[in-house]
Parts: sequence; structure tokens; C-alpha cells
Amino acid sequence: MSVSSTRTAKWDNIKFLMILFVVTGHILNELKGFSTTARIIYCFIYLFHMPVFIFLSGLLSKRIIREKMYPRILSYGVIYVLMRFSQALVEQRPWNLFYDNTPAWYALAIMAFMFMTILIQDVEPGYMIPAAILFACIAGYSGKMGDHYASMRIATFYPFFLMGFCVQPKELLITLENKLYKVISALLLVLALMFCIWKTDFVYRNYRFLKGAFSYESMNKIVIGNIGIPWFIAK
Repeated sequence: MSVSSTRTAKWDNIKFLMILFVVTGHILNELKGFSTTARIIYCFIYLFHMPVFIFLSGLLSKRIIREKMYPRILSYGVIYVLMRFSQALVEQRPWNLFYDNTPAWYALAIMAFMFMTILIQDVEPGYMIPAAILFACIAGYSGKMGDHYASMRIATFYPFFLMGFCVQPKELLITLENKLYKVISALLLVLALMFCIWKTDFVYRNYRFLKGAFSYESMNKIVIGNIGIPWFIAK
């Protein structure tokens, strides 16, 4: 896996778009309860924005991980603590540093992703990526994981970070310039948006599946019409 020393404008543009989607998602979170349009856009954004953002974080963390830049990695922990402290100060309420359902979870997760990847970076991607996906699936059965230490999000989203770390940036750039892939990607996005419009109530009632923060037990079931069925049957 090569480490690129040059800055690529495409990655900056994608990061900008994903940050914009993150901000938009948090704004829509306050509006989705009484606006159908807000629910549609909210669910559509959550279908892809965090996986893409975390994949890109893995892609751009190669040098930090390869060279074991611990001060850089620990800086995410500092950001996490400052964000949580600032929030507690503004809201004037007690805070639990290791229980997080706020946007600060991302800084804690990135720090965890980097430390974990340092430990397994020399394992063949063909082994560690399926293992990470399997662990993410199994983690959903644990009733002890959730917002504690952002553990469920860390388990759920780590495969995306790992895939980004394992991908060759130059090869990915070539793939992204392929016209066929562009057409397929655009078609998939349009179909996803159409599904969110067509099945707004269904997607919104079950949007917690897109958050990566809930165990199967806490989600319990998805809702189709007025009938709740276990998630594993629905899948």
C-alpha cells in the first residue's frame, strides 16, 4: 500500500461534500419530525454519508498509521474531550466522558480506528476486512454495546475505515474516472433517492439501521405497515 505525499483535490472535494451532508443531516434532525421533505433528505443522506466519510478517513490515514504518529492520533482524543466539555459547559449539565451520543463520537472513533489498524496493518486485507465485517455483524447482538465509548459505532463503521486504508489511492482515482462507474453510481443514487421518496414512512420508521449506533435488541424489529417483524426475518 503506497502512501501518497501529494494532495489530491478530489479527496478535498469529497470531504467538503461529506462535511456539508453531516451538517445538513444534523439540521434536518431537528426538522424531520414534522416535515416529509426533511425526512426524505435526512434518510437519503444517512444511506451513504458516514460510510463515505469514514472510508475517506481511512484512505487518508495511511501515513499516520504506517509511521505510527501517536501524537497525531491522540490529538483526536483531545478534540473529543474538548467537544464534550464545551457541550456540557454550554448546556450546563453533568457530562459522562465515556458515554456519547453526540457528534463528538466521530473523533473518538477515528482515534480508535487508527490504533486498531496499527495493530493489524500487516495482516492481508483478504483476511482482516472480512473479519472486521463479521465482528461488526456479531457486535449487533451485544446488549452491552451502544453509546458507551461509542462502541457500537466503532464496531459498525470500522470496516469502512479499514477498506479505505487498504485501497490504493491511485487505483481508486482511475476507477472514479471510469465513465461506466460514474453512470452506475449516479443511477444508484437516483434509485436510492426514489426509494426514500416512494417509501418515506417505511425508511423513516427504521432509520436507526442507518445510524450504526444501535444493537439488534434495542432496535428489536422493523416496521412494515402496521406490522412489526423481527429484523432478521425482514432481512
